[in-house]
Order: sequence, then C-alpha cells, then structure tokens
Amino acid sequence: MKKNISIVFALLVITSMVLAACQPAEPETVTVIETVIVTEIVEGETVEIIKTQVVEVVVTPEPEVIEEVPTVYYNWGTEPPTADPGLTTDTTSSSLIGSIFTGLTDTDEVTKEVVPALAESWEGNEDSTVWTFHLRDDIPWVQY
Repeated sequence: MKKNISIVFALLVITSMVLAACQPAEPETVTVIETVIVTEIVEGETVEIIKTQVVEVVVTPEPEVIEEVPTVYYNWGTEPPTADPGLTTDTTSSSLIGSIFTGLTDTDEVTKEVVPALAESWEGNEDSTVWTFHLRDDIPWVQY
C-alpha cells in the first residue's frame, strides 16, 4: 500500500514540475533612452535645448501563424490498389494519383472552371476532335 502511495506521489510531483515548465512567456520590458533636441526662439535668438527622456517599451512575443494544410492518410497495406493512372478504378487510387501527378489542366475549386496547370494554353479544332496544348516553358521536362 505504501508503495502505491509513493508511486502516485512521485507521479504528482513529476506532473507538477512539467506543468510549471509550461508557463507562458512573460512580456519583456526594454528601457530606451531617447535624446531630443528642441529648438526654441527666445527674444530673437535661437537656442537649442537637449532633453533626454527614458521610455519603457514592453515587447511581447508574436504568435506563430501556422497555415492549416489538409492531410490525406493512406493505408499502404491494402490501399490504394494501384498508383497507375491507366489501371485505377477506385476513389482511393484516384485521390492518390491526383495528388502525385499534375495534369495539363486543373479545375478551380471555387468556380469549377478549367484552369491551366502544365499547359499554358490550348485550343481545339472546329469539331473538337483534336486538341493542341502549348506547354509551359518554366518546367524542366527532362532532367539529365
């Protein structure tokens, strides 16, 4: 019984030490001395007066801005069945392929319009049976 109490007490001490170390940072106070030169005109004469004042500035740490990026998890044991774009028939493989491969065009998430991706522009013939894509110049297509 005494052993159990001592273990619980030790855990309480360790927990209190950890929580004490997690205190928020106190704002830092910095003392700044400013020197101001004041020019006054007294009875037609210009007089410069030097004034010194002490100013205390409180510096608080800026909060970190963390951008939320959606995370997609895959079970590599059984899913996805394939990563081959020509063999995919399920949504899991399609999601993975969409994440890995960039197409000639993409779809705008908001407007659902077709936007350029790897192609700068494209045009079709009169009956839309042949399409010509003009590829971007800023992408290395082959790396040697």
